[in-house]
Amino acid sequence: QVVVREPLWAASPLHDLLCELGEMDSLIVHECCEDAEALAREHGCGLHLSSRASVAAVRQRFDGLLGVSTHDRESLLRAEDSGADYALLSPVYTPYSKPKDTRRPLGVGRAAEASKGISIPVFFLGGIDEVRARECRVSGAYGIAAIGAFFGEGVKPRDVATSLIELLG
Repeated sequence: QVVVREPLWAASPLHDLLCELGEMDSLIVHECCEDAEALAREHGCGLHLSSRASVAAVRQRFDGLLGVSTHDRESLLRAEDSGADYALLSPVYTPYSKPKDTRRPLGVGRAAEASKGISIPVFFLGGIDEVRARECRVSGAYGIAAIGAFFGEGVKPRDVATSLIELLG
């Protein structure tokens, strides 16, 4: 799955990007994108919500794949109870894409404990590389999500889109 998250782009270039990536089965638009919910509907994509969003309110009007960012067990439980289809739990480690992030990383042990018994898939995010991905999977994560491990800091969105099209297309 690929989450398209680009808050600085207007809806029109995002629409064009989604058209380019349209053959992919699992595209998800992040709510920080302009007109995210409308774009997700138009392109048959999933929708990913920030940790501050009301999952239940969005679930009432959005039928597609719905995910949410979480940061602890309580927010995972809320996501599960509110109708989310999956959750991203972060930061597990200090994110490569946000080296100045001041949040205290959960660590793989606390992330595993927080997600234990949660019925929706929980993907670990933040500072995930090849070695840490294995640690996360062994600890019980449903899956992992990564940004900086693939693209690093300062990469332009269009370069990422081009790389994704080449890699997945």
